Amino acid sequence: MRKFLRFITALTALSLVSGTPVMAESLYNWGSGSLGLDTVIDYERTPQTSHIIIDKEGYLPSAKKVFYIYGSNLGQNYQIVNMKSKEVVADSNMTMLETKDKDFNIYIGDFSTLTDEGVYRIYQDDVGYSDEFAVDSDVYIDMSDRVLKTISDYNFKNKEDMMFSIANIMLTKEIYPTSKTDDKFVRECVDSLLEKKDEYFVGDNAVSPEFASMMAGTLAQYYYVYKDEDLLYYNSVMALANSAYIYADMQKEAIPADVRYYAAANLYRITGYAKYLTAIAEYDDLSTSSKKLSTYNMTLLADMAYLKTDYRTDYARCEGIFTAYVDKASDISIKTDKAHFYVQPDIESLDDNAILDNMMILGICSYVLSSHEYASIQGNYLHYLFGLNKDKVNHLNEVKAAEAGTVSEDVMQLSKLIFVLGSNRTSENTITKE
Repeated sequence: MRKFLRFITALTALSLVSGTPVMAESLYNWGSGSLGLDTVIDYERTPQTSHIIIDKEGYLPSAKKVFYIYGSNLGQNYQIVNMKSKEVVADSNMTMLETKDKDFNIYIGDFSTLTDEGVYRIYQDDVGYSDEFAVDSDVYIDMSDRVLKTISDYNFKNKEDMMFSIANIMLTKEIYPTSKTDDKFVRECVDSLLEKKDEYFVGDNAVSPEFASMMAGTLAQYYYVYKDEDLLYYNSVMALANSAYIYADMQKEAIPADVRYYAAANLYRITGYAKYLTAIAEYDDLSTSSKKLSTYNMTLLADMAYLKTDYRTDYARCEGIFTAYVDKASDISIKTDKAHFYVQPDIESLDDNAILDNMMILGICSYVLSSHEYASIQGNYLHYLFGLNKDKVNHLNEVKAAEAGTVSEDVMQLSKLIFVLGSNRTSENTITKE
């Protein structure tokens, strides 16, 4: 039986108990926060005009649905109005939550029983109407379309940004095959790398070792995810990946640890060559303090490549990696259960990038362990980012146009959102191996 199926039972048990991860150093760098890029372009913050805090992006029919109101001495009755028929489709009461602030209270209304698709508004006598919101089976598909269009329309001046973005899109396609991804865009990005294959490693304009290593991993990931009948094309992809790795390996001291690990893990799962296992072992031998990481932090992508390898791998290493991920997901779960908005109470101290990192971990653990709890918590975080938060802003709605030649951190973060949206709209939550 293949190794993912061999240790799935053990992983399920591990999610129920706490313990010290065997391979905690291989875990994604949770505290990384911002990607550390020179140019940060803020998301277009979309304020809500209503006093009622709602996710304006909408809800799946089966999803948990809540709204909040900050206020004092409010009546507790509310109604939900269908905007097409103008009919009141629900008439219920809010619950007042306890807060430490003496000037106002938080009221919560749960309308999860509303499952009919349509466009609605909430009405409460003391504060009026909410903004419109949809209940729609395609809500995440529509979001994915918009996000992918934003990414594909972006003119990547920096090829490392492009590779990081498509690497996240490819991970989404690999783990959630039914999710919305843009295969044509990914192919065009790979084509753009192949176009200059004769220029990367010669002369004064040769690329950096980090660029070459990142390219080797990205091309190998593409080969693994998309390989089909076009053998000539995919042979050229692998030829460039191998050349890039050889070039980078001659200057490996200059490569951030996570980028070299990402390249080695993706090439190993295709070739099974021992030299890539050696590179992975060298990564493991580094102490946490000496493990220099790139601004992209490719560790999660590298871990997933290693865990989905059919060639010989270290079972204890696989178990240790996932123990660390499950411990993190369990920690998020414990915090979430004690907070308003159904997200961890210190979420306002996290930037959007850190929140998305946590959501990716929740999605991966849900996928491996078939954990409805983790999937539900990830859904709460998604609603939070789309407006169900104290400031009533949509964190991930639009991206401002980047200045010519600058880096858009937003676009790279949106590539993580594609993964989150994919994990929220798929029912395929069990590991399978071809």
